[in-house]
Amino acid sequence: MTMLRFEPFRGLDTLTRRMLDTMNDINCDINSDISDFSPKVDIAHEEKAITLLIEIPGVSKEDVKISIDEHRVLTFSGEKKQHQTIDTQAFLRTERRFGSFTRSFKLTDLIDIQGIQAEFNNGVLSVTLPKIEQEQPKSIEVKIA
Repeated sequence: MTMLRFEPFRGLDTLTRRMLDTMNDINCDINSDISDFSPKVDIAHEEKAITLLIEIPGVSKEDVKISIDEHRVLTFSGEKKQHQTIDTQAFLRTERRFGSFTRSFKLTDLIDIQGIQAEFNNGVLSVTLPKIEQEQPKSIEVKIA
């Protein structure tokens, strides 16, 4: 008589792999419906300034607008345009995103809004926000009577 060993988790790895593959397929379908392009932003804090590094590859500087409103909200907006005219049925997969974008940041009172500078180089928009120099607290000596 041959004894068979009972393995309760036999086939579980195959089932798990199938579930993950199915979830990845669903995730790809969901992401492909998103039409707006949202640039990524890095924020660097330095002693005299804060720098925003905005990644917008494929966008020309003429298609980007930077503004500050009366509530000290810095907004940059623009549009990433699709220049190639290829029949959509010719694509096997599309991952690049196109469309209009807007990002906003509330500036503190420590930022000199008159001194803000922007530079666009190789698809990266660099916005420098200079800090207002604060007066150092003065030391006052109090005499003991």
